[in-house]
Amino acid sequence: MKKQIFCLIILITQCVFIFAQDLKFYYDYDSGYGGKSRAFYAGTTQTINPSQFAKRLESHPNLIVTKYCEKLSKEENFLLWSALKEYDYKDNEVYLVNIYNGSYFGVLSLVAVIENNRKGLSWYGGVYLCER
Repeated sequence: MKKQIFCLIILITQCVFIFAQDLKFYYDYDSGYGGKSRAFYAGTTQTINPSQFAKRLESHPNLIVTKYCEKLSKEENFLLWSALKEYDYKDNEVYLVNIYNGSYFGVLSLVAVIENNRKGLSWYGGVYLCER
């Protein structure tokens, strides 16, 4: 349990530093979708509860939630999968994904869980975050 909490704290602090880091730029010429995103490996569903991890994003002391995300746009979905393609992901792996497509709401942060033989995912806690 202590190891899980330690991993969660480390990953949440990475969310703060994402604003200082360069996100990788992705662009699809056919659709015109483009923006920046980055994925961080967090562990597996055996070691991390994705919904609890996502709730911790909202309560970080250095970040402000500017908006909650109910549904991903096609462009956000493209950027999500583009960031995940940087990894050789497997079912039940958990990733923290940050997406920026020029929205004035800030960076969209969510927790993604790979499923369906690496062809699908569930996501939790989509929140737009800005630094305090």
